[in-house]
Amino acid sequence: MRKLSWIIRWPTSLRARLALACTVVAVVVAAAGMTLFTTLLHRGVDASVDTVLQARAAQLVRQLDPSRPATGAPSERKEPGPTPVSSRDLDSFSLVYRPDGSLYSAEPASAAAIMRGTHELTEARRESTRLTVSAGEEPLRVLARPVVRSDGTWVVAVGTSLTPASAAADRAVRDLDIGVPVLVILTGIGAWLLAGASLRPVDRMRADASRLSQRDESGRISVPERTAELARLATTFNGLLDRADYSLDRQRKFVADTGHELRTPLAVLRIELELADSPSSTHAELAEAISHARSEAERLSKLADDMLFLARADSASPLVHLEPTALSVVIATAIRAHRAKADSLTIDLGLKCPETTYVLGDGAALRRIMDNLLSNSLAVTPPGGHVRVEARHDGEEVVVVVSDTGPGFPPDFLPHAFERFTRPDPARASGRHGAGLGLAIVAEIASAHGGRVSAGNRPDGGASVTLTLIATAPERQPAPPSHSNPAPGR
Repeated sequence: MRKLSWIIRWPTSLRARLALACTVVAVVVAAAGMTLFTTLLHRGVDASVDTVLQARAAQLVRQLDPSRPATGAPSERKEPGPTPVSSRDLDSFSLVYRPDGSLYSAEPASAAAIMRGTHELTEARRESTRLTVSAGEEPLRVLARPVVRSDGTWVVAVGTSLTPASAAADRAVRDLDIGVPVLVILTGIGAWLLAGASLRPVDRMRADASRLSQRDESGRISVPERTAELARLATTFNGLLDRADYSLDRQRKFVADTGHELRTPLAVLRIELELADSPSSTHAELAEAISHARSEAERLSKLADDMLFLARADSASPLVHLEPTALSVVIATAIRAHRAKADSLTIDLGLKCPETTYVLGDGAALRRIMDNLLSNSLAVTPPGGHVRVEARHDGEEVVVVVSDTGPGFPPDFLPHAFERFTRPDPARASGRHGAGLGLAIVAEIASAHGGRVSAGNRPDGGASVTLTLIATAPERQPAPPSHSNPAPGR
């Protein structure tokens, strides 16, 4: 049983499946076609014979003029006696019967015995009748018609042998019995060859894919020119490879930049620890080394946190949970958190935001955006300058602008402002030790909110970052916070 199931198992090769499916369909169609053809052929032969018989019967009816009695009185004509019937006589014969059922004439005379005593003669007196009778082993087709005359209803019968027509039909069927299997075999062979030709571009695509390696970034799958479906498939695969290469390049650059960023604080930590471990270090030098080590450890901790966030952004896991969020509360909370630093730097930190500003967002993620933007602005704004946060409704969106009076962004930095590990020139970066991930995180969070972010310079000097989010209505109106709109500056 297992051996039989292995023999009749459906082939795994697509080419073999296509060829086998075409062969099976050809067999089914051929069998149905042969059956239908044989049936229609025999019907056609019968119809052709009947047509000839109708013409002969009509000619005989015209000879038997219904307007006058038949030539010769019935008593004067003798019914021909039975004579042997030859196959030649059966090719074409005619019979005429009187109203009393006796035979009036027979052409040839040997055909007189063909319909003698048949009950169809009784039916033929009412309507035309077609019947098939046998003379020995010879099948005969007979057409009997009634002829109404003044002296009664006569019956005219004409017939012919079915052997020649049946022999021709049988020859045609025998020819089909030989030709159809040959045609089915040729169909299977043609399907095998056609499937092979159709799948040849797939083999080339498979060979191209097998030659691709992780280090071969320029390799692509060849696009077939004559097969639209496979061309679309190859184009899709090449697009997938392009995206994979872009992601791989991004990951490589991310790893390289991460290693570069980690190298400096780790080197500083090692130097400070070596200094602290030195027996000749004074108490003041030890305290300073520990302070520097703590600062570098904090920097490493923030860098690790930022890199983990960006790694999560590159994965399929969701970054944010969107719900109606009071943006005015988020911004006011961030302003309060940075107020002490702004006061220590004598920087005027101001806010202009309607209290009923709601967006579809994640409060914690939006707070991270505001912390990053405010930290950047406070780090580059000189003492006596100011940092402003302004939010306004713009149709179905909320626009938040964070601006400062620092040196602004270098023009060549703006196209790359939101890329990872990118920094402006030293003038913009003086006084801060960021890794260049703050704006990249802002861009990732904005994209996760379905919003957008852009950077630019103010006409009167300083930089500005514009964040656009989707406005929404609150689920319920909360009580306004007591410090949602702190006064600008001190």
